[in-house]
Amino acid sequence: MTTPHRFDTITIIFNPNSTGDAPKLAQELSDELVPALPGTEIRLQPTEHAGHAVDLAQKAASAPNALIVSVSGDGGYNEVVNGVMASGSDDAVCAVLAAGNANDHSRVIGRKPLA
Repeated sequence: MTTPHRFDTITIIFNPNSTGDAPKLAQELSDELVPALPGTEIRLQPTEHAGHAVDLAQKAASAPNALIVSVSGDGGYNEVVNGVMASGSDDAVCAVLAAGNANDHSRVIGRKPLA
């Protein structure tokens, strides 16, 4: 049995103007993680414009032992991955909670409960 990974910070990035369920899903994930992970900083980070998720993810990945969750579709997840890659961090982890229309990436890799 493996020990679950513990993160110091978890940043949940989402588009508050999403036509899908991103704002609701991001809040639900935060509400689930906060009591489950006492001592872990959980941050909800809404995007403000196209490309903003890159900047938010890059900043989030600069913290040690960080998990960055994109609550989005493929485009938002792409921005988050690009931001983490640009950070140069070697220990940041990305995850996606599918909230888009196609969700190709999420469908291909399969789903497990994120929390």
